[in-house]
Amino acid sequence: MVITRVRFSCPGMASETSVSVSCASRIAEAEDANGTPLASVVGYWFAWYAFHPETLVYKAATRKEATAER
Repeated sequence: MVITRVRFSCPGMASETSVSVSCASRIAEAEDANGTPLASVVGYWFAWYAFHPETLVYKAATRKEATAER
């Protein structure tokens, strides 16, 4: 399995970021300079919506709304 790792830093970022990609498993993971995983989301909304225009968007309740429901 070949894993490609790219390290980069951008203005405004606190530290260097590293992204590892496995082409075989199609998985990408990002971590900071200390090796701490960074939160990420795989989003293909534009593609999904093109094939399923009837899809409704889920809206999570705000903390205030969630508390009021109890």
